[in-house]
Amino acid sequence: MTLSNPLADALSSLYLEFVPQMALQVGESVWLGLPSFSLLGGGAGGAIAVALTGVSNGSFVATWVNATQERPVESVRLHVTAHLVALAPQSLTIAAAASGGGGGLRVPTLGLRRCDVSVGEGAEIAKKCMSLSTDAAEGPVQTAVAIENAPAVGSFGSSSTVQWCVFMRVRAIH
Repeated sequence: MTLSNPLADALSSLYLEFVPQMALQVGESVWLGLPSFSLLGGGAGGAIAVALTGVSNGSFVATWVNATQERPVESVRLHVTAHLVALAPQSLTIAAAASGGGGGLRVPTLGLRRCDVSVGEGAEIAKKCMSLSTDAAEGPVQTAVAIENAPAVGSFGSSSTVQWCVFMRVRAIH
C-alpha cells in the first residue's frame, strides 16, 4: 500500500496491491480498514461512492463506510463485480478527489504509525492499523488482518508536524 501524499491532514490517493488467497465471487466484499482516515465531503451517514482506477478497477465498486459498532474503523468496501480466481494479483488506486460528488481521501490529522503485525494483539490491532478483511465464501477473514507493509502516515510519516526525540538514561555500574 502506498499513499501519494502521506502528510498529516492531506488529501491523498491510495495505491493498493493485494493477492487474495481464495476466489472472490460477485457480491462478496473486501474491506480496507483505514482508521482515522476520512472522506472529504463524506457525511455522517450511509456509504459514499469512491473513485477507483488501476488494473483491477473493473472488478470492484468502492464505497466509503464510516466507522460503526460492528466495524469500528473507517473503511473502503470493495464490492466484487466480477469473479476473481484465487492468487490473482489485484491492483487499485483510490483517487484523492473522487468524481460524482464523493470528495477526497484525507490522511489522519494525528497520523498513524506503521503497524508491527507480529505484536499479536488479535482483533484489537485492526483498530490501530490499516487492514484487510473479506466475507468471501471460500475463506472468510472476518477479523481484520493488519497490512504488513503499510506506510506510517500523517504526523508519523514525512510530516514535520511531530518530531520524535529519544532520550536514553544510562546508569553507570561500578
